[in-house]
Amino acid sequence: MKLTGNFDITLFMSATINLELFCKETGFRKDEVFFINEDSNIPKENRKIVFLKTEYIESGDTESVLPQKIISQIEAILKIRSEQRGVILLTSYSQMDYILENIAPHLKTRLLPLYKGQDKGEALELHRNTKNSVLISPGLESGVNLPDDESRFQIIVKAPYYPTMDDMRMKKIYNSEPDHRRYYLKSAFRLLQMAGRSVRHVKDYAMTYVLDSKAERMVYHQKNDLPKWFIEACDGISFSK
Repeated sequence: MKLTGNFDITLFMSATINLELFCKETGFRKDEVFFINEDSNIPKENRKIVFLKTEYIESGDTESVLPQKIISQIEAILKIRSEQRGVILLTSYSQMDYILENIAPHLKTRLLPLYKGQDKGEALELHRNTKNSVLISPGLESGVNLPDDESRFQIIVKAPYYPTMDDMRMKKIYNSEPDHRRYYLKSAFRLLQMAGRSVRHVKDYAMTYVLDSKAERMVYHQKNDLPKWFIEACDGISFSK
């Protein structure tokens, strides 16, 4: 492998890593990898993830139309968190457009959309300098750092299963195994990635709200593969079923 060919030992570090998925993605054999699984040093009460199970959100053609209960729950959270900055994490721009069109006008003024191709740095700078601003976009799930008062809450609207209709790579991954295990693992770790946008250091804190009821199933079925520190922060899921 070109990436590690010049080294005897290579260290890969990530908070969102799984041994099986890492080997499948890189081509390493499991006996070539020594996996160190560390606990989070951030108290779980500072990074609580609440599964509200608001509504079951369909995939495919209906993705551009969110149930009214979802819109109402977003509005309720924005009212509760009226004096704080936050972020709404989505899986498509059609969801963003629908929320912007249907949310109450007095709450819409707080929303700061990040459109495809827009300068992310400029949007983040505007967010940091705007009282109770709430970023909204599908382009914020990774590579975004929102520490401290830059985000005290985040809303994950939809269970982030990767699309398989238009994304040929994901379709290939989905079809690569009879049980689609690699696809479901990647999707579950996408949720974990989203949940980390607003809690960035040991003294930081933020509340994560997950609205789509399918997210409960996503976490429950992958509970043995997701990190223990993530599972411990999940509230609203019964793991004793």
